[in-house]
Amino acid sequence: MLPRTLLTLATTVTTASHLFVHAAEPCVNTLPLLAQSGSRSINTCSLTEAMADQPTPEWLQQRLSELLASPYIHFTQPKVPGLHLRMGPGPIDLFSTRFTNMFTQDAKGTVNGQEMDKAALKEHLLKLQKRYNKDSLNCTPQCSEEGHQLCTKMAWTQKDSESETEIKASATTKHEGGTYRIDTLHIDCPQHLLS
Repeated sequence: MLPRTLLTLATTVTTASHLFVHAAEPCVNTLPLLAQSGSRSINTCSLTEAMADQPTPEWLQQRLSELLASPYIHFTQPKVPGLHLRMGPGPIDLFSTRFTNMFTQDAKGTVNGQEMDKAALKEHLLKLQKRYNKDSLNCTPQCSEEGHQLCTKMAWTQKDSESETEIKASATTKHEGGTYRIDTLHIDCPQHLLS
């Protein structure tokens, strides 16, 4: 009697571990293991791919509007000869955090036709932020042009002004660090916004 109980227990453990191993894989057909009924099964690969967060023009609009609405906090270390002050961590710079998480490590861009690296792109976005007004934002998805995956038009009424501003943004994305990030960003906007 004891050997049969052990055999049943071993079979149960083997089946459970087999299911666990397959469930841990991202794209496997696990339903036949559970049902074994010969009925049609669902392939989880197609479900996983369908549910993936594919970037859209709306995705670009949301990321850019969140970034421009994020506070930029920057402190410079006071320079006093002979005095070495250690400043605490202070408040979180949400703009820089989101910028780092939103763009690839080697991101590039152009603003009004001027090519730039990631650091210069950040500086130009900070200049745009000074004129940005999230309360009057109006976004319109645009058709893809010049091979860019995502295109959008964003318009808002400038802070401390009644004049409306319009920018056009287009981007390509790359999957990096487990999520989609902006690899290249192209912005066309009135030059006075960057002063």
